[in-house]
Amino acid sequence: MGLQFGIFDHIEPVPGLTLGQIYSGRLQLLEQYDAAGFYAYHLAEHHTPAFHSLAPSQNVLLAAASQRTQRLRLAPCVYVLPLYHPLRLIEEVCMLDHLTDGRFEMGVGRGAVLEAQRRGLTQFLGDRVMQRPAGLPMREADPEQYRLRERSEAERRRRVNPGNVGERGRGAGVNVVVGTPDSVRSYMDEYMATGANYFVCSFQWGHISHEHAMRSIDLFVEHIMPHYQ
Repeated sequence: MGLQFGIFDHIEPVPGLTLGQIYSGRLQLLEQYDAAGFYAYHLAEHHTPAFHSLAPSQNVLLAAASQRTQRLRLAPCVYVLPLYHPLRLIEEVCMLDHLTDGRFEMGVGRGAVLEAQRRGLTQFLGDRVMQRPAGLPMREADPEQYRLRERSEAERRRRVNPGNVGERGRGAGVNVVVGTPDSVRSYMDEYMATGANYFVCSFQWGHISHEHAMRSIDLFVEHIMPHYQ
């Protein structure tokens, strides 16, 4: 099996478009992903102004997507469990599993409260800001233990490793690749050399228009995907 391609998404405001237009455009993108043979669509659950997300309810959007796609797997990434009643969540998950004819991939987590704290959004934490029960492990690894060596100027100017996969076992991160199909293929060749078998894309974010996103998808599907599948 060749490299599989997925999509990561969290829906942001697009200047000049209403909410209805943004949702309609996203469903068109989902139809395009499905037709092009992408493996899965990973939708983040974001709340509060920390991320300006317009799709805080994954179930609503994925239910609509289930009726506009045939093969694309639909994957919430992730359900923020403290915000759900267990019975209600499992009932809706079961519904989505049947609506998608088994294409539903469930993911759960506690949410990114720590990230909200870093952004100064402490108003969303209530009166007990920053208070945690005694005896819990640190939220982050000891920075001294994982401190990286000082890099030279030449190393700092060099492009990051494909996928941000480090030599010391660090996990993959987020990277932006912009260019012609030839330049993107050059990057993808290096990415494949890491032994990766899954590549997650994001085509519409920030102020990127729906038309530009569709054009990027067309170019990626025509000039990139066939080389690695």
